[in-house]
Amino acid sequence: MKNLIQKSTFIVSLIVVTAFIFSFRLDNEQCAMEAFQPRSNGAAAMGLGDKTGSPLSGGATCAGCHGAPNSSTSFSITLKDATGNAVTSYTPGNNYTVEYVVSDNSLNGFGFQGVALTNNNWQAGILTSTLTPNTQITNLVSTGGGLQYAEHLGTSPTGIFSLNWTAPFAGAGDVTFYGTGLAVNSNGGTSGDNTSNPISVIITESSATSIAYSQGIYCQNDADPTPTISGTSGGTFSSTTGLSIDPNTGTVDLSASTAGPYMITYIYNGGSAVYTISIAELDNAAFSYQNATYCANSGLITPIVTGLIGGSFTSNSPALALDPSTGVIDLFNSAGGNYDITYTTSGPCPNSATFNITIIEVDNSTSTTGNVLSANLSGASYQWVDCDNNFAPIAGETGQNFTASANGNYAVEITANGCTTISDCINVTFNGILENSFGENLTIFPNPTLGNLNIDFGKQAYRSLKIELFSIDGKLLGNYSFNNTSQIELFIEQPVGYYLINIEASEGQKATIKLLKQ
Repeated sequence: MKNLIQKSTFIVSLIVVTAFIFSFRLDNEQCAMEAFQPRSNGAAAMGLGDKTGSPLSGGATCAGCHGAPNSSTSFSITLKDATGNAVTSYTPGNNYTVEYVVSDNSLNGFGFQGVALTNNNWQAGILTSTLTPNTQITNLVSTGGGLQYAEHLGTSPTGIFSLNWTAPFAGAGDVTFYGTGLAVNSNGGTSGDNTSNPISVIITESSATSIAYSQGIYCQNDADPTPTISGTSGGTFSSTTGLSIDPNTGTVDLSASTAGPYMITYIYNGGSAVYTISIAELDNAAFSYQNATYCANSGLITPIVTGLIGGSFTSNSPALALDPSTGVIDLFNSAGGNYDITYTTSGPCPNSATFNITIIEVDNSTSTTGNVLSANLSGASYQWVDCDNNFAPIAGETGQNFTASANGNYAVEITANGCTTISDCINVTFNGILENSFGENLTIFPNPTLGNLNIDFGKQAYRSLKIELFSIDGKLLGNYSFNNTSQIELFIEQPVGYYLINIEASEGQKATIKLLKQ
């Protein structure tokens, strides 16, 4: 039993020693193979496998052939967006630049190897092309599916290696870039070279950034819109000529923009987003009336709409008789004054326009003193007319005042500020007989009078006559009696004005006379 245990222990020890010698010999053969290359073509391209320190490398780095990591050798991995800014997250499907930089002040040649892996150690994204000399993309067949590796193609004097990289599609998760840097003395071997510690850089997956405005079509007089940003903020906005847009906030100045469609581009750290809006012109609200000045009481006027029809009309005063649907103004029922009429369209982008009119109203009021008629408006032109003769002008009567010489109805045409109006007709009565049962022989003269008044009953003499003098408002001013007479003479002492005289005979006859004292 003891011999059996000793024999088993010997066999296990032999296997371990043999494996160690085989591994040592294999590494030496790989390094010797590299040493025989005049200039290194990259570990993956030379069949030396993954030297990035990634989970697929089994911990292997360039130190396996070129010596332990040296603190004098630095190595970095940087992902840059389309604008050249370094990023720590990627947008699925976007294009980036991955940059590997090796530096060592004591050596003059540089190399590297790098790989991008998902959390499941699958290839992350695609290396599409190289951007710097001495840089190559190698498919390492020994890895599952032949993963892409970025590495040097001959030593680089600058230590800068750049490649184009397209990020994986959404859902890939975080991406880790692994890599190791190498600094060489270019002596044809591996002695005297330095390596860096392997590093890894995690780039997180970000949600796709988008921008949106509250609507797709705006009118030029709408409130200026500001977009909502979903995702990465801090970017800049731009668009084509004609759109007035704030580059920092994306706010669009609609009134300062030309009508038309626009694609707005938002460029942020890691990518760009677009949104399309359209700006519509305001409705054409042009309209007018034939004139800007009208005379009151001159009829109806209708607007001329040269813009979009079907809108509505409003005024700044209820004193204007305006039809809100048609814009027709009734000058007969409108007061004189200055008015602003506004027309507002009802189209997709409502707009308003305003037209000002002035209505001239001429004062046509009059006053009467006895048989003297007067226009109350001064400084105008006048023409007195005979209402009973089809409003025929009275020759020579063009003053502000008119003295009637006969009974009748009279009016005055008044012209001021280019507008003519006519007063109401005024009745003038000179015989003054309002009631009479004495017959046609009764005459009263003169009327108007300066004070003397004759009342003649013709050939008929009355036994007793009673005469009363009243003011025009019915106040008794005088009481007179006469007997056996056919003629009476009175003197009116009262002031200028209208009076009423009642005459009553003992036989029962009566008369009422309207008298004007001048």
